[in-house]
This record gives sequence, C-alpha cells and structure tokens, in this order.
Amino acid sequence: GWPMAVAVPLTLLLGLLCGLVNAALIHYTGISPLVITLGTLYLYGGGALLLSGMAGATGYEGIGGFPDSFTAFANLTVFGLPIPLVLFAVITVFFWLITHRGRFGRHLFLIGQNPRAARYAALSVNGMPYALYGLVGVASAIAALVMVSYF
Repeated sequence: GWPMAVAVPLTLLLGLLCGLVNAALIHYTGISPLVITLGTLYLYGGGALLLSGMAGATGYEGIGGFPDSFTAFANLTVFGLPIPLVLFAVITVFFWLITHRGRFGRHLFLIGQNPRAARYAALSVNGMPYALYGLVGVASAIAALVMVSYF
C-alpha cells in the first residue's frame, strides 16, 4: 500500500543492506561465501514469504496485488526493446566496466588471487567485499523489482 516513489527506493536500500549483511557474515565468520550466500538466500526468501502473508501456503503461489502502474512497468519499451532487457544490458555493461576497466576491478582481482599480497599493497582487503556484495545486493533488488512487475 505504499506509494511507488517510496517503495522502489526502499527496495533498493533493502537489497544493499542484504548484500552488506552477506559481506559481514563472510568477513566475521570466515565461512565460505558460497555457504553464506546459499544460507541467506533461504533466509531472505523465507522472510519475503513471511512478510507477504504467504507463509501458510502449501506451495508457492506467488506474491501479487501490485498496483497497475507497477505491473505496467514490465511492458514498457525503449527503442522497441522491453525495459527488463534494457535494464539487464545497462547493469551488465556497468559491472563489466567497473570490473574490467576500473581500479575497483583490478583491486578485486588482486584480492581474489592473493589476499596477502593485496594487503601488502595497502588494498582494503576487508572493505572491498562490502562494496562488491553491496553492489550485487542492489543489482538483485533491481532484478526482483523487474520480476515482480511481471506478476
């Protein structure tokens, strides 16, 4: 029942927060990122079902009841291309640019290859995953908004 101008930014902020929680869990527990992200996948999915009131359902029937202005978003086009495809292309190009053409990507690659050498090179070995998981959380929130607009 919230206005779209409030709900969409809050969704993006929630995606950022979920990404930062993943990074914090990985950082402070030392558990494999794969295990943490799979665990939080079920945590966040269960939380979404609980908040939507679908928790008592026997199976996943979907979350609905969105205003027409929101569901019409999925049917918009830009230059004849559907908005979800345009958003996918923009996000893909954005992540490609920051990982392959920017300092952020070089630092991320070095941390992934050898965290000890990255620490000696004065890179923020503990801070970089927070930025990365935060960006991925926002991208996931955008994907969720686009997917929900179809239903």
